[in-house]
Amino acid sequence: MHHFVRLALATTATFCLVIGCSSDKEEDGPSLPSRARTDAAPSGPDCTNREPVDERPACDQCARAKCCEHIVKCDESSQCEAAMKCIAACDDGDSFCVIGCSAAGGDGAGILQELGACLATQCESECPSEALDAGFDSPF
Repeated sequence: MHHFVRLALATTATFCLVIGCSSDKEEDGPSLPSRARTDAAPSGPDCTNREPVDERPACDQCARAKCCEHIVKCDESSQCEAAMKCIAACDDGDSFCVIGCSAAGGDGAGILQELGACLATQCESECPSEALDAGFDSPF
């Protein structure tokens, strides 16, 4: 499971390279104050005591804190596990292999893409993607 985060990022980066992805993150503009109650108990899954999902401590901590829902969803999916095993067997930088695994991975590949998207937006500096974009600018 230690390469869980990197597999998710590789899957997302490969699809973004091939089909184009964009960020919904707004760079400029005012940020609105949160209306969440600070005294409310946290809801959703808790990944605090889970095994590490990445060997980079900052990435692991951020992933478990901010993308736990996606980590748990993959842990509970045999298709996600199969997609991870397939992608892990791909040579570094082999986008065609990753795409093949993703196409054959059904819902599992989609779960990995959701995790990769979460990491790309929530843990961008802690979990930088090692995938190269080949200098292409997406028209999307």
